[in-house]
Amino acid sequence: MDISKKEMLILTLKKQIIIIGVISSALIILGLITNIELFRSYSFSNRFGFNGVFLKTSEASYFYILLIALTAYKARKSKKQLILLIFFITTALLIGTKIVWLFLALILFITIWFYYKKVTLIAVTISGIIYLVFRKVIDLFLIKLLPNGEILYKENGMFTVLTSTRDLLLEQTIKFSSEHWGIINYLFGGNKYWIYKVEFEIFDLFFNFGLLGLVVYFLFIKNCFYKKVNNDYAKFTLFLVLICACFAGNFFKSFLVFTVFYISFEYLNMKNKFKKQRE
Repeated sequence: MDISKKEMLILTLKKQIIIIGVISSALIILGLITNIELFRSYSFSNRFGFNGVFLKTSEASYFYILLIALTAYKARKSKKQLILLIFFITTALLIGTKIVWLFLALILFITIWFYYKKVTLIAVTISGIIYLVFRKVIDLFLIKLLPNGEILYKENGMFTVLTSTRDLLLEQTIKFSSEHWGIINYLFGGNKYWIYKVEFEIFDLFFNFGLLGLVVYFLFIKNCFYKKVNNDYAKFTLFLVLICACFAGNFFKSFLVFTVFYISFEYLNMKNKFKKQRE
C-alpha cells in the first residue's frame, strides 16, 4: 500500500487535530470546574459555555463538529476511538452553542431513521403532538435554558430565541439592501459584513457577494468536495456540516475552520481508498 507525501501529511495533521481536541477538552473541563473567564465561551456574561483552547466560540463549535465526525468514523471498530468519541461529545456539549446540539441531533435522527424508519416516524409524530399540546410549558422550559431567553421570547417570540436574534438581523439586512441596492449589488453583493451580518451562511454569502458569489460557492463545494467524496460516510458528514453552517454562519471566513474541514474530508476519502486497496 503506497502512501504519497500528501497522504502522509494528512495523516499527521489528523493526529494533531485529535491531540488539540484532547488538550482543549481538558481545558473545557478545567473551565467547568474553576469557571475561569479565560476558558469561557462568553466571558464576563451569565451565558453558559467553555471554549478550551479557542478564542472564538464559532471556531470551537465547528472544530468539535469535525472532531466528532473524524472520531466516529472508526468508533464502532475501536474501543479507544469510542471512548474518545464519548469524551469529545461530552465536552462539545459544554461549549454551550446550539449549533453543536443541532449537529448531534441530526446525527442521532438520521442514524435512527436509517435503521428504524417506522419507529422514528412514530416517535417524531408523538413528539410533535406532545409539543402542540404542551407548547407553552415546553417553550417556558427552553427559554430558561437559553441566554436572555425570557426577554427575547416576550419581545419577539420563540423563533428569535432559537436563532439567537439572527432572524432580526436578517430582517434588518433585507430592509437595508432593499433600500440601497441596485442590479450590480444583486449580482456582486456589497454589504459590509461587520455592519450587516446575519450569521446564516447562505444569506451572508449572498449579501456580501451577490448571486454570482452563491454560484461560485456551490460550484466550489461541488467540484472541490462533493465530486471527490468516495464514500457514504464522508458524503453524510459533508451534508451535515454544510447544514449546520447554514444556520450558524462564520464557516468559510475562518482559516482555522476551513483548514480542519479540508483535512477531515481528505482523511475520510483517503481511508476509503486504503480500504479498497486492501480488498
